[in-house]
Amino acid sequence: MHKRTDGFTLIELLVVVLIIGVLSAIALPQYQKTVAKSRAAQLYTAINGLNKAVQSYFLANGSWPENFDGLDLDFPLPSQQGTACGLSVGTGNTLKLGKDYALVIGKSTLWNDLFAVFTQGPYPCAGFAYIKSEISSGDELFCVERDRRTNYAKGDFCTKVMGFTFERNYHGYDYFR
Repeated sequence: MHKRTDGFTLIELLVVVLIIGVLSAIALPQYQKTVAKSRAAQLYTAINGLNKAVQSYFLANGSWPENFDGLDLDFPLPSQQGTACGLSVGTGNTLKLGKDYALVIGKSTLWNDLFAVFTQGPYPCAGFAYIKSEISSGDELFCVERDRRTNYAKGDFCTKVMGFTFERNYHGYDYFR
């Protein structure tokens, strides 16, 4: 006569653990990609709003703004002096810091730029930019990654998460269209 037991055998438990492990190995990268895309949506919204405000300023004044002060759009973020992710920040109200991102207006004799980049998280110094220089007329959005990155490889954010294609390196950043 066979002895009847209530419960699971060791083999059955191992199979269940193996199935859970395989499912989590498949689902976790997809989950991380989705989280990164949702965080990037915040940057995308900020950079597009900033670009529209700068274009409006340019049409009204005929020049690129020196800082956030003259823009029709207010970003209720603290201003800071210094740099963000190696981006040169001039004097005045040119850098706004959010919880884990920065907005930067840059103006020089060679180029004008707008950046929205992560300052923390899995992709520090990656984000979006509008550049008015020899590489662009200023009306095209680029995905950007700082070329001196430590936490991720080239293209991890712009190509793998956002679906952009590498175009060139320009003044310390990799630009993707």
